Amino acid sequence: MPVIPVMPSYPPMAPARPGAVTALGVISIILAIVGMIASVATAGFAFTAMLTAQMQRITASTLDAQRYPLLVAAQASTPDSVTDQQADFIVEAFSRTRPLSPTRRQHVRSLARMHGGKLFSFDVGNITILRAKANISDSGPVLLGTGRTGDFYVTGTGRLEVSDANAIFRPDNGAAVRSGDVAVDRSLSETDITTLLSAVQSTGGLQLSPAQVGTVRRLLRDPEQSIAGAPPAVLFAGPFADGGAWFETDKAQVRIDSLGNETLLSLDAPHPGTNLFAGRPVRTLWSQMLLVSTAASGGLAILLLIGAIFVLRGRPVGRKILTFWSLIKLPVAIAGSVMLGLTVWEWLAAFSGEANQQPTPPTPWSIGVAVAIGLFGIAWPIIVLVVLSRRSVKEHFQMAV
Repeated sequence: MPVIPVMPSYPPMAPARPGAVTALGVISIILAIVGMIASVATAGFAFTAMLTAQMQRITASTLDAQRYPLLVAAQASTPDSVTDQQADFIVEAFSRTRPLSPTRRQHVRSLARMHGGKLFSFDVGNITILRAKANISDSGPVLLGTGRTGDFYVTGTGRLEVSDANAIFRPDNGAAVRSGDVAVDRSLSETDITTLLSAVQSTGGLQLSPAQVGTVRRLLRDPEQSIAGAPPAVLFAGPFADGGAWFETDKAQVRIDSLGNETLLSLDAPHPGTNLFAGRPVRTLWSQMLLVSTAASGGLAILLLIGAIFVLRGRPVGRKILTFWSLIKLPVAIAGSVMLGLTVWEWLAAFSGEANQQPTPPTPWSIGVAVAIGLFGIAWPIIVLVVLSRRSVKEHFQMAV
């Protein structure tokens, strides 16, 4: 019996993958990885711009010298000094025990502010009016000589005498203390004052007027001055356009106008004309929108990577993913380039220009950056759409299983 040969059955051969598909997949994988890295970097810049805006708001709110906390010459602290509130409690306690006139109340407050810890046997850190009043065992009028009278109070640690001239506390053990005492004489010697003036003029390259020199000397001769130490150190100095001058020590910044009127500022005050955040105000709107577009671009980069892998494996779904990616990427790339250009423009403008200047149009440089990034961002989506629409590519995916 003749044997009829059976022809083996083979599935139809899929057409060879077009070179354009291979190039499309490989380049898409590379660009997807680059896109993910760029998204992370852009997000970091967006956060930096938002931080800059926050720092600028803090700085800009104090750009005006009058809005800085003035450096007030305060008495140096002593081991027995108390806070303003504690001093007020002490004054009220004495006044409730025996009434005090406004002048005598002020003398008691001045003494209590510097030496309040000496007045009572308990820790004044937990003082109350009632507790202080309970510690006063006796009070009454006292003859101070030459017909002058005052008030006296006996506490657990000594005797307080108050007159219209001053307040004196005589402790049971120790030397008497008075209102108006200066705890530390911080005035500078004439030699130190001359040294500081010379340093100001040489550092700032300026010539102080007699009125300005007189102001500096008056400030530094004050026993309670707190703008320079001994020996004085001048860190920065410079002139103002209106004839004024400014200098900064390790303790304060001093600004003196052309007439010799001073403004004492804390070290937090920016140097005139050198504040890094004195330029155009930065808004967080662009950086926030840039952050949103960056998140979208990062997600699309992942989608591009997945689509490219499917394309290289010959899966029809890869063509669909890349088509969808291209259609979404086009508007996202355009919006992202605009947001990045605006964010870069405002961020750079914050470091230059005059304070509180009016908004100005974007510079040609920032426009060029936005256009270049936008063209780069839309180039590949357009190429992908063109390649995927070719007849050979369509047939390849139609024949693919």
